[in-house]
Amino acid sequence: MESLRDGNEVESLKAGESGAIVLNQTPFYAESGGQVGDTGMMTGEGVRFRVTDTQKKAGDLFVHLGTVEQGTVKPGTALLLEVDHARRSSIRANHSATHLLTSTCCSNAYPSCEAVSGQSCGVCCPARSPSSSRTRPGATPG
Repeated sequence: MESLRDGNEVESLKAGESGAIVLNQTPFYAESGGQVGDTGMMTGEGVRFRVTDTQKKAGDLFVHLGTVEQGTVKPGTALLLEVDHARRSSIRANHSATHLLTSTCCSNAYPSCEAVSGQSCGVCCPARSPSSSRTRPGATPG
């Protein structure tokens, strides 16, 4: 385990301090593909660290951002990692719904949001050219 504060490795994080914890294994999902990272709690003997975000850095490095609520976190501290599963389920459902809406909006059966409102939402209406496979019949390439 590594502890970081302001991007620099530190020997420990104490109660009230915010920072990042990097572990060799984690059940936390890191922000990726438009889906936000997990939140939750890391607890150990006399230690509680609230994870407010999880991000992926440099490929496969999972960084848990948060604040120490109790005790001191330092390398070698045994931690129990608990993901906020209710939040994860809600995010997963919303993320899936976004994909379904995008798929529907971008299908040839429905007009794009550009065609309906005159503006691109930036999600389902990527920049199109006349040769783009996403250009819909009757849609004006943008």
